[in-house]
Amino acid sequence: MADPATAAATAGAAAAASSAPVLGGICTDADKLGYDSTTNQQVVCEGNTWDKAPITTGVHATGSSCDRPDIPVFAMSTSDDGYLIECDPATRVWSRHQG
Repeated sequence: MADPATAAATAGAAAAASSAPVLGGICTDADKLGYDSTTNQQVVCEGNTWDKAPITTGVHATGSSCDRPDIPVFAMSTSDDGYLIECDPATRVWSRHQG
């Protein structure tokens, strides 16, 4: 039988990770973007913690081309499934951010 204190702590951590995004809160879905309504800012899951997100431009499909004169290399965007993506300078396609 599990120790009740350990079981309660585990359940609490799981609930915290699945709750609404809050700057500094726990998260488990790397590069997932969210919105912290308490601070009115976009956040990103980095290192299992919701952190302030960089400025993003538009929504793009991961793997689609970003080889356009108006899109700088390393530009950050939102994928169509809600993740932080960047314009890869080598391939010039939108790919998951490796932060």
